[in-house]
Amino acid sequence: MLATIGRAARAFSAWAKKPFVGAAVPGTQAGPPPSHGPAAASSREPHFRSYTEWTPQLIRSVLPRVDGGGELRWAADLFDAVLGDDRAKSVFETRTGGLLGSPLEFEESTAGHRTKRKQALKALEAQEDWWFLCPEDELSRLVTWGLGVGAGFATLENWHENKDHGGRLVATLKVWHPRWFKWDHEQQSWFAWTTANQWEKVTPGDGRWVVYTPYGKSRPWAYGLWRGLSVLWLLKVYALRDIGLFSELHGTPAWVLTGEPDFKKRKALADLFLDLARNPAVALPPNVKAELLEAKADTWEVFTAQVELANRGFAVAVVGGNLAVEVDGNQQTGATAQTLVRIDYKKRDAASVSTMAHDQVLYWWAEWNFGDARVAGWPIWNVEPPEDTAAVAKTWFTIGQALEKFTKAGIVVDLKATAERFAIPIVGVKQPEPDEKTSDEDGDKAAPDDEDEKTGAEELEPKED
Repeated sequence: MLATIGRAARAFSAWAKKPFVGAAVPGTQAGPPPSHGPAAASSREPHFRSYTEWTPQLIRSVLPRVDGGGELRWAADLFDAVLGDDRAKSVFETRTGGLLGSPLEFEESTAGHRTKRKQALKALEAQEDWWFLCPEDELSRLVTWGLGVGAGFATLENWHENKDHGGRLVATLKVWHPRWFKWDHEQQSWFAWTTANQWEKVTPGDGRWVVYTPYGKSRPWAYGLWRGLSVLWLLKVYALRDIGLFSELHGTPAWVLTGEPDFKKRKALADLFLDLARNPAVALPPNVKAELLEAKADTWEVFTAQVELANRGFAVAVVGGNLAVEVDGNQQTGATAQTLVRIDYKKRDAASVSTMAHDQVLYWWAEWNFGDARVAGWPIWNVEPPEDTAAVAKTWFTIGQALEKFTKAGIVVDLKATAERFAIPIVGVKQPEPDEKTSDEDGDKAAPDDEDEKTGAEELEPKED
């Protein structure tokens, strides 16, 4: 009996020392954090240098190449080149900043034990586990790749017990360049090319891989913004190149000499005019004329029109409107930046990023730290634009003027309904005080009547003998 109890105690002790293994996500294998071990250490993102001379023909060939082989390399490199443009980079920063710059709160899960839900929510927000898991710079890059290429990829690196975070297991999001990924049409799965010189299967939400596809999981690259932006980008590249050539040509105009029949003398005059910048004084022989060849038409305007067209196209495609990216002196940078991105775009980004973070990042964080993935909270960004107090004040002032005119015209208005319609916080209605001048005039008019009444009363009283 004692031997049996001893064996049971040793077995329980051995089991208790094993690392916790939580419930698996459907389609994945449960286990300790996948970043531990030699496999994770050798599966890193390769280094690369990319240079491609993009042409209209090459851009048109990108989509068929990705559709055929599933490799995102061509689309990713093309979008990488687009981000080299100052305006394209700026509108994407505006798009991601409209989301990540909004106030962030965490919504408590409705499943799992209530105490664990509270603990998980406190660890995310008050103890800052969220910002360790998803740094804003990496999250911004992930969203940018997702919007631009149609799919963004990242790994949760270095799961470890962090003393600064209460000894909880935490990792850090690290974004990969999409050029290393391909979609296998037969296996219906993503694969990544790693430093181990082999394709590694990518399983979104397995505790290692995070995949962000804002346009859906079916053929996401076809819906990425790279398809439309790349054409505008190349148009702008050609226009800027032509502006430089035009400026160089007309910055050093040509001189035309006429009237000298001798070849040697004409050559000597040409050499003299080549040195005209250092020796501006020239004495021409008789009957020889020099004219400066200049552009007569404003042909340079077509180049600036191409640049403006591309810039407007970038803004419409990315932030959802033809909005100026520059901030003039009359604009308030804080409130204006919050309204640059179309509100439906911001709401969609907030919903898709929240779902991705909850299902693929916080799920395993909650499972390994609290023993129940269901208690993972939801990151919620408040993307509603700030209230325009100046517009509210102007509306209330206009309503006040209208009510005053209605009152003078004898029109009775339902003040309660008006206040509810325009959100006016009315606490009561005070009767207007009578005008002093009007009161005095009324008193003067009433005085004679009072005297008559008094006199009549005296006349009716009986007189004593």
